[in-house]
Amino acid sequence: MGKSLTDPGFRKRLLDDPVTALRDDMGIALPDGFKIHVHEDNSVDTAHIVLPPSAELTGEEMSQVAGAGCDGSTDYAWDC
Repeated sequence: MGKSLTDPGFRKRLLDDPVTALRDDMGIALPDGFKIHVHEDNSVDTAHIVLPPSAELTGEEMSQVAGAGCDGSTDYAWDC
C-alpha cells in the first residue's frame, strides 16, 4: 500500500484496524465478516510468503476479494 509509505497515520491505522482504515481512508468496503491481517516487515533479509487457501474459491468469492474494490486506475494493487 503506497499510502502507508508516505502517511504514518494511515500506516498506524492500517496496522491497528485494517478493515476500518481501508474503508475510511481509501473508500474500500469489504464484505461483513471479511478479515485482514496486516504484517509490518521489519527486516531487509526476510521475506514473507502467504499461500492462498488450498480449496479453490467460487466465482462469487473471488469477485468479493479480487481487487478489493480497486478501479484499475493505478499500476499496483497496493496503490488502490
